[in-house]
Amino acid sequence: MYLLFLRKFASFDSVDPFAPDVIRASMGSLFNQKFVRTSFSALRHWVQNHRCPVIGASPDGMSEFHQFNYPNSTLLFLGEERQGLTPEQRDLCQHLVRIPMVGAVNSLNLAVAGSLLMYEVYRSRT
Repeated sequence: MYLLFLRKFASFDSVDPFAPDVIRASMGSLFNQKFVRTSFSALRHWVQNHRCPVIGASPDGMSEFHQFNYPNSTLLFLGEERQGLTPEQRDLCQHLVRIPMVGAVNSLNLAVAGSLLMYEVYRSRT
């Protein structure tokens, strides 16, 4: 599994997977991951060349995340925590899935949403 970080801002230091607090929070598991830092245009080009299905997460997704049949090679795409996926990012996705919410809650922290989706892809293959 690869963890992908898009370069959105000129100061790319907003996410540093090797910051001491991040390493401590991951309990060292990040050393078993592969990280890719790229731009959106480079990602789009890669997806087109490799025909990798992109599954986006959005509150208005057509399928609930635990009922979706994830392809063997799946790229999960989560947008910015407050704004979600941009229209351009949504266009890259072949499917949008949603995480059902209960009560007045309308969204989850990005890390929690990403964890749920990654676990569901894993679970669906075992």
